[in-house]
Amino acid sequence: MPELTNYFDAAIWNFIYGVKSSNRAVANLEIALLRNTNAAVRQYKIGQSRLKNYIDGLPSHRLNDYLVAVESFEHCLNAVWKSVELFDRSNCAILRQMHKGVKVYDKGDDSDFERINRLNNVAKHWNAVQAMDGSAPIWITNTGLACSDREISFDELVTNIVCLNEICRLNFVEIPKCARQRDEEKAARNASPSI
Repeated sequence: MPELTNYFDAAIWNFIYGVKSSNRAVANLEIALLRNTNAAVRQYKIGQSRLKNYIDGLPSHRLNDYLVAVESFEHCLNAVWKSVELFDRSNCAILRQMHKGVKVYDKGDDSDFERINRLNNVAKHWNAVQAMDGSAPIWITNTGLACSDREISFDELVTNIVCLNEICRLNFVEIPKCARQRDEEKAARNASPSI
């Protein structure tokens, strides 16, 4: 996981300096997206650290480290999926469309989002039928996370977290910067004497 910027300070400064969305729902959804993206980063790092502790302790098994790693990665998957949902809801609000469920993948396309959603759902809703296939809803493989019928690599998960963080950068740094420039240009035009 690369070191990622937390854009919460930028969001607060935007609020203080009056850079606000004309749509309050969009602004609140974007803050929630930021919070969940930050949670995904934090939980991934905890999982990564605890998995490293587990591996460093081999051949003895530090099972608590493994269990905390799995739990943290489950929380990470949940935060990533919540961020995706919030991004989709925000886009619908911007376009003034009714939200009819998350449409970020086509069923059966085996995309990252479909696999993240599947792993997240298995972790949240693990049932007796699924328990017949394994002793845990989610487990760690040599390359990533898996359930009985899907897997996502750590690289794929990190790529999606980085992309969500980039959306936060755009929402809380780039878009407000463009809005301030537009406001300054408008003020300058209005202040210039007419001929």
